[in-house]
Amino acid sequence: MELTVKKKLFDGKKEAIKHAIELGLWPIAQLLEKEEKEEIHWHKWDTHIYVIAGRFVSIDPDTNNKTVLEKGDYMLMPKRKLHAMNSSKDTIVVYATENPINFSKPVNLSAEEL
Repeated sequence: MELTVKKKLFDGKKEAIKHAIELGLWPIAQLLEKEEKEEIHWHKWDTHIYVIAGRFVSIDPDTNNKTVLEKGDYMLMPKRKLHAMNSSKDTIVVYATENPINFSKPVNLSAEEL
């Protein structure tokens, strides 16, 4: 499976959650309170990313290509795909996966609580 990006797929948190649930996924919301830069990593699961607010950048370490997501944008990051991530301060993201998980960030909420 390849990385998939859809610009302006949804309008707001409720539509993002609805889309994730229609795909049979478990959504979890994160408020990234400060600018964040993650090291190169991968996940055991496909990760669906919905940007509710702010700016989220995914970096492919093999090509150094940067995918910029902003409010309303969606990305499907395939499992086992190496990537890094940068986000601006106060970015709000809904992540969704096939099984419930916890990304262990400072502010994790159910998607409805955000």
